[in-house]
Amino acid sequence: MDSVLDDPQWQEAHKVTDLHQIPPSSSAEPSEPTELYVFYTEDALYVAARIYDRDPEQISAPRIRDGQGVPFDDR
Repeated sequence: MDSVLDDPQWQEAHKVTDLHQIPPSSSAEPSEPTELYVFYTEDALYVAARIYDRDPEQISAPRIRDGQGVPFDDR
């Protein structure tokens, strides 16, 4: 499977959309929609997400090294 969610297995996956965000308040409605997809086989668990952003140019995506934290960047 590739990173495109057009494989037939993703059409049968469990879709999770009932998500909440913490800042600015606990359990707030999300400011952007997100869809999680989950399915499993006898050998593996598969998880994918569609994460929307109305202003993707503002996403911070620096290079980090293994073991480094991301304290002030998008997480």
